[in-house]
Amino acid sequence: LHGAPILQGRRSTFLGSLGTEARMLGVTIRLASEVVKYWDSNEEPAVVLRGGETLRADVVIVADGVHSPARWLLTPHARKAAEKIPSGYSVHRSAISAEKLKADSRCSRTLRARNASLRNRLTFSLCLDLLDGTIRTWLGPDAHACTYPLDNGNGLAFTYTHRDDGSLASLDWRDKKPIAGMLKELTGWDPVLLAALSHFPSSLHWTIVDEKPEEEWISAGGRICFVGDSVHPMMPTAFQGGSQAIEDAAAIALCLALTGGRPDGVPLTLETYEALRRPRIKEAQALGKLV
Repeated sequence: LHGAPILQGRRSTFLGSLGTEARMLGVTIRLASEVVKYWDSNEEPAVVLRGGETLRADVVIVADGVHSPARWLLTPHARKAAEKIPSGYSVHRSAISAEKLKADSRCSRTLRARNASLRNRLTFSLCLDLLDGTIRTWLGPDAHACTYPLDNGNGLAFTYTHRDDGSLASLDWRDKKPIAGMLKELTGWDPVLLAALSHFPSSLHWTIVDEKPEEEWISAGGRICFVGDSVHPMMPTAFQGGSQAIEDAAAIALCLALTGGRPDGVPLTLETYEALRRPRIKEAQALGKLV
């Protein structure tokens, strides 16, 4: 919506805030603790760490991403590899410090237009400055580019989504490519955009694939559940991957609170969580395919 305010920030900053809040609430955060086995009990589920330690709880919430190892451990009958459905597109993505752009006058432009029909011949001006904190989108043939601010205007990020038959990018979202190839493809686009992108040394470039949502959100024992991309992967065009995982967590927290903290209420809690979230997830996934 043009002119609407935005609340924007880096995921790393947000995760840091979550970690701080969790510690203040007494949550113990353990790093480098790889889970190699799950005990799917209907009374007391548990996880086994690589070092052999077993951790038991009333409920286990799995949030290990789109390539979820837990999925294969808990549902051996499931697909051995997630079914990748080509979308026909790939995306470039990168970020840079704003300092590298401020000295380049090409990264801003003032557009002027005169309305000759008015008696006083007013002249209208529109300033295009990529560092003014605005999210901007450029549309092209079967492609679009977007720039957006980072770190309170101290950085600029971009995405460029375009047609790809699978020969240009890989499935690995960490695949880094020089920016020169992308700039060549953008020949003829807005000079302000091209000037800004020329300061980026490289970008991450990966194929956009659609993945069928998992049928099972809860383990057979009823006390282990999946959240986020481990159960409902989102296409990047939905801009909903992280936010839907946060909504999952909020729904589980609310449902657990309504049980009064009773362990025997966990199975019903997780069933309610799934019933509440499935329609919302289905809608978000569908909207992502329309972009």
